[in-house]
Amino acid sequence: PTAASCANLMRGLKKLALSAEGRRALTQGGALVLVVEVARAHSTSNSVVEQSTRIIGNVAIDPEHEDAIIQSGCVQLLCAHLTATDPSVLSADAGALANLISNPTVRSIIVAHGCVGPICNVVSGPMKDRPEVYKHASWLLTSLAVEHESRAHVLANGGLQLLVAHCARDTPQFHEEGAWALANLSADVRNAIPIVEAGALPVLFALVNSDSASVQLQATWVFANLSVVDELKAQIGAHDGFVEALYAGLERTAHAPDAHRALRLQTIRTLANLAVDVSNRHRVASGLQTAKDTLVRSNRDDIAQATLRLIVNLSYDPQIASTMLADGVLVEALVKACSSDLEAIQQESVLCFVNLSLDEHAESTLIAAGAIAPLVTILQSSSQVLQEQAAWALSNITTSRESKMLAIELGALHTLKSLHRSSSGQMRQASTKIMNSLLSMVTPQSRKVFLPANATIRDSHRGRSPLVDSARASSARRPGGSALARSPVPIPQDDAGAMLDVDADGHLQQ
Repeated sequence: PTAASCANLMRGLKKLALSAEGRRALTQGGALVLVVEVARAHSTSNSVVEQSTRIIGNVAIDPEHEDAIIQSGCVQLLCAHLTATDPSVLSADAGALANLISNPTVRSIIVAHGCVGPICNVVSGPMKDRPEVYKHASWLLTSLAVEHESRAHVLANGGLQLLVAHCARDTPQFHEEGAWALANLSADVRNAIPIVEAGALPVLFALVNSDSASVQLQATWVFANLSVVDELKAQIGAHDGFVEALYAGLERTAHAPDAHRALRLQTIRTLANLAVDVSNRHRVASGLQTAKDTLVRSNRDDIAQATLRLIVNLSYDPQIASTMLADGVLVEALVKACSSDLEAIQQESVLCFVNLSLDEHAESTLIAAGAIAPLVTILQSSSQVLQEQAAWALSNITTSRESKMLAIELGALHTLKSLHRSSSGQMRQASTKIMNSLLSMVTPQSRKVFLPANATIRDSHRGRSPLVDSARASSARRPGGSALARSPVPIPQDDAGAMLDVDADGHLQQ
């Protein structure tokens, strides 16, 4: 058959593919194999190729036909025409692939046939000025960028710069697509610096203030990932108005927190990561009231945990910690979090108490807020990290006779007895101070219950209060960085007072 007659045949099949019944008939009747054969036989006829690729694109509208499309060789045909110079052919071809790109087998075929480069060429070449061609080709590029098996090929073909440019185009759809791709790329820490070097930051800063909530989400997601990297924290945090914009977003979405849950979570994680860098800390602390309100009003564990991490990182600074201690509502919220059933939330609150406990006014404030009871309870946790941090916090806020009595009455000595004999050196170190402090309240006879003959408990330096980045967004790995906390306040010598008798379990004898 001539190209003209084949073109007419393809037009007829294309009309059939406009309805769901027609698409099903084409698939079940084996017509897709015919379409591929005709298009290959007349590969130089733009009319035949265009009509053939439009048939495939229409059939691809229904996911149920994807296997038939793949098995008939349609994807290979589409790959072969990604270098077409005719705008109509290229638009139809890229559009058909765009309908199929969510299928992992299709993506694998595209990569195997070396088509990532041609797709990048379409996005960056003369065809980018053709709206339909660019729309389809850019969607192929962003979709390939978010998948692990094709991501490296996108980067190797200069796709990163194209994605940044895609973010900067003039429609919210492109903004969201480009930022979505960058959010997934930035989940791999190795891509963070290249993303910045590609000029992404100015574009992303603008997108955070977009009128579109979905664009805001994707842009903020990128920052939640980028801000994990130490070299980028100061640069991102120093951008004029950025921290303020993040807090403004939290306030703006506070009336409907569940509807904006993902955006709020990535915003808080970004702030928590920025607060790790000392140059950002006071700037981030300017929104402490908003952070506190978020924690107090939160009914979601992930939001509470991320907000607590933000507060932990801010509490690393002595001046900010003092401000926190003066806020009764915040301290009450931290005590409540310390009693949570979720270990991750307990851990954040205990880490915060470790830092707050170094303040000279911490003991009276935290005791009045009821912090000792949950900390003593956490000494019995199955988590060694929690036990260790709770021991440090208790050692710093049990310097008075009143606080020591309370800790002993709550059974702290009973738990510390086993912790002090732990095989873990860190655990023994963490329990040394609090044991030394509490045992100063008991009689020599009672002290022998806890110490072997001729043994003494020596004071020790406090260990670490981890100051780590919040959990990364998207498919990111959880970082493991940490920083040393401030040196602890020395435990002063007690005023003289009557000594106590305790039994072998560490309980007061009546």
